[in-house]
Amino acid sequence: MKQIFLSCILFWTLVFPTFSQDWNLVTAGGIYNFGAAGGPAVESTIRVDAALAVGADSVFNISPQRAITISAFPGAGIVGTFLGDTIMKRPDFTYVCKFKAVPFTFDTATRVIRTKAEIGDSWLFKTGITATVVQKRADVMFGMEDSIKVISLSNGDSMRLSKRFGLMSLGARNLIGLQDHATGIQVPTMEDFYADWIPGAVFEIYESKRSGSNSVHTRYYTWTKYYVLGKTVTPDSLLIEVHKLVRQDRYQSFFNTTELIDITYQNTNSVHVVLNPHQVFFPGGIKIDGLFYAYEYAPLGSGVKLTHQTLLTMSAYSSLLESYESSVGEKRYYYDSDISQIDRKLIGYQKLGQAQSGTVHPDSYFNVVTSTSQLFDSDQFSISPNPVTDGVLNVSCIDCSPLKKVEIIAPSGQTLLALNTPAASFSIPVHTLPTGLYYLRALTSAGRVIVRKVEIL
Repeated sequence: MKQIFLSCILFWTLVFPTFSQDWNLVTAGGIYNFGAAGGPAVESTIRVDAALAVGADSVFNISPQRAITISAFPGAGIVGTFLGDTIMKRPDFTYVCKFKAVPFTFDTATRVIRTKAEIGDSWLFKTGITATVVQKRADVMFGMEDSIKVISLSNGDSMRLSKRFGLMSLGARNLIGLQDHATGIQVPTMEDFYADWIPGAVFEIYESKRSGSNSVHTRYYTWTKYYVLGKTVTPDSLLIEVHKLVRQDRYQSFFNTTELIDITYQNTNSVHVVLNPHQVFFPGGIKIDGLFYAYEYAPLGSGVKLTHQTLLTMSAYSSLLESYESSVGEKRYYYDSDISQIDRKLIGYQKLGQAQSGTVHPDSYFNVVTSTSQLFDSDQFSISPNPVTDGVLNVSCIDCSPLKKVEIIAPSGQTLLALNTPAASFSIPVHTLPTGLYYLRALTSAGRVIVRKVEIL
């Protein structure tokens, strides 16, 4: 998940002078991300979609909902967040959290939270469980001075309330970010998942596809290797320029007999398109016209994994499972129906300036024969000095294939300097660049991509 770090309490005081809920549990328009303390994965989000006045009370509609599995069948039912489907606020700051009725066994008991109760006050939190305020203290939350109430529940759980931010924790659920204020840990966008698809990186995807019944069908096994050449972000799409190598093995199966029909290859430049790069998928589920959709995040090293499931439960059976991992993009796509099946996986990659991870086949696997000059391009290519101390980087490629373009790239993937059709030896003035780590990317006329790490002091 993305995390926005707060460096100065004074900054927040100036920028958000009214950023205080004054013991409100939630506010209209608020988006509250909950998860394990410290993150990095948002496990549930409470999105306050609307508020409606009902007499002296205010009623808030809460989303997204979450899915309940019955007998190992996902999407059997949809219920509200852990605070219910609606929250009613009374004038005395008593919040009544209610669930919609569901036709199966599930704890939908109403929860009651009194945010302005003081130390020693007790009330019925839900059937059989009493809440008691046991502590009130000054604290710092999200870099801001705050006041915290600790509420003990008779079942052994506890709850923390913040004067500024509302509900801070309930049992194992902790408020780790405010999506509407870009504070703390955020639910990532699709662009975040493709952060390492930058020039110089290499990714390989394997796909198995079946068309036809289990007894008689055609099956395709496809390996696609992507050399990333560039990336452009627009409001509605992420455009990743790639050099693409493809190998496809086609088999025909007839009952118990399987025969290889042919092997085909592709060697082309193309654009890999990711739609809606700024879209955020909040954890939860929904069921519409027989289709069940669910999104779930889980911690994965220093990043997160997003799993998206779509299940059709009407007359015909089909299911779709997608997963994405931080910075490397789509990790798996699995579709299964009565007449077809697709299973696509990211099997390996080499991020810019890093060692290879997983399986990345050599170009020869894709029927691409590397010429002698190409083999020596990388060995004959040199840069000096490195680190750069005088603001000038010297580049030499005397015995290489002719260079078409040389670029200086920031770690984010942004191209900072570019030279077209340079000479075999030349110098690049880099004195305008701040000190730090960069990458030099060279493209030869033979199609070879050479990447070198450059440090500027």
